[in-house]
Amino acid sequence: MATINPDPHKPEYKFLPNRCVTATFNQTPDATKAVQSLRTAGFAESEIRLYTGEEGAIKLDVNAEDESLPTRLLQSLTKALADDAGYLERAANKLKQGGTLISVSLKEEEEEDYNRAVERASTALKAAGGDAVQHWGDWTTEQF
Repeated sequence: MATINPDPHKPEYKFLPNRCVTATFNQTPDATKAVQSLRTAGFAESEIRLYTGEEGAIKLDVNAEDESLPTRLLQSLTKALADDAGYLERAANKLKQGGTLISVSLKEEEEEDYNRAVERASTALKAAGGDAVQHWGDWTTEQF
């Protein structure tokens, strides 16, 4: 079973997602369909994370409210400079309205395999009706 509402900042706080593809869904049945689509595309349950409802929005901690002052300041700076920093705030708002955010971890080490994994994940999420499908790479983001 995919992990539901995990803490994405453990063991250390991450300002933005990294090496993953994310998408938001308005309805739970669409998110359920997306998880099945990701499994069919070859992703393991351990690579799929779902964030739902108020609890999911709290776990995302997009304002670093549970972190130290220096971390909150760095988060503010990151938001000011990053192209897609508002993505997580929009996702958290969607979660509070009953939506779901799905994140698929991409662990392939070889760049060619990694690029194929990005394509498989984004295609599966879009096919399931995902909104705001986004790849979070090491130094870049890409919207689909």
